Parts: sequence; structure tokens; C-alpha cells
Amino acid sequence: MNILEFSRGLSMDDPKHQTDDGLYAYSDQQAFGKASRCSNREHENQVLYTAIQIPGSEHRDADSMKKLISEYTESLEQSSVC
Repeated sequence: MNILEFSRGLSMDDPKHQTDDGLYAYSDQQAFGKASRCSNREHENQVLYTAIQIPGSEHRDADSMKKLISEYTESLEQSSVC
């Protein structure tokens, strides 16, 4: 499953932007990530995705959402969850 397929499962609207590496998709109020550097011996064939949505916020900023999802996903990859 790629990042856009994952995002479609959580949102009615496709994110307007995607990174060149395909790990992140985002818009001005939602962002989705794929934890590509996450591996867990108990769940070898599973992929961990991240999502952040702020539909009730009046603040809209795609660049901030990209930064937020990438930093969140990278922190998750360094945690014990992975």
C-alpha cells in the first residue's frame, strides 16, 4: 500500500502534495507518513503509517503539516514502537 492509498482510508480528500520519495502526503490540514525505517521482529510483514489531521482548525499551512508529519514519523521510527 502506498501513502496515497493509506490516506484515502482516512480522508475523503486526497492530499494535495506528496514528497518525491513517496513517504509523505499532505495538505493544509492533514498529513500522512510511512515509517520506512521501522522494523519489528514480531511484525515483520507489517508497515507502520502515521496520520495527523486538524479539520477543526482555522489555521491552514501545508508546509507546516509536512514538517509536522515528517518529524513525528522520524521520532516514531527512533522509538521503542519500532
